[in-house]
Amino acid sequence: MIVERGDVMVVRFKRKVVKKRGSRTYGYGSSKKHRGKGSKGGKGLSGSGKKGQHKKLLLASQGYIIGKYGFKTPYQKRKLESVTTKEIIERFEEIVNKYGRYDKSKNTVIFNDNVKIIYQRSLEKNEFGNNVSFIVRSITDKAKEYLNKLGVKVEVKE
Repeated sequence: MIVERGDVMVVRFKRKVVKKRGSRTYGYGSSKKHRGKGSKGGKGLSGSGKKGQHKKLLLASQGYIIGKYGFKTPYQKRKLESVTTKEIIERFEEIVNKYGRYDKSKNTVIFNDNVKIIYQRSLEKNEFGNNVSFIVRSITDKAKEYLNKLGVKVEVKE
């Protein structure tokens, strides 16, 4: 459509949609392709999870790592090893060497973190000497009371 304006001829812009009328797909190829976000696999980066493949090229061009990488060790709850007060009294040196260490300067036995001291009555006499102290992460109330009666100071670390 040409319109005259004085001595200048102006060509009006014809909208593309008008040209496409009657073509059924309006230039989008198959009618299946021109749909909502569902045809793209969702909005934005949705569907691009650990095993997401349908946006692979887009993700690769943006520097994302696709697929599995690295590893994670499963959480394992630490098992506590139980040591009875009877065992400590009867086999002191053996138990200390196996489950902890002895600090001579402070006269202190430091038990490993995975050791729990539990109560068991012993007929033997205490041969620890004076001012011995235990540092332990886990101990039962009865065992602590029993060791205090024997003259052993017990510290519970956290």
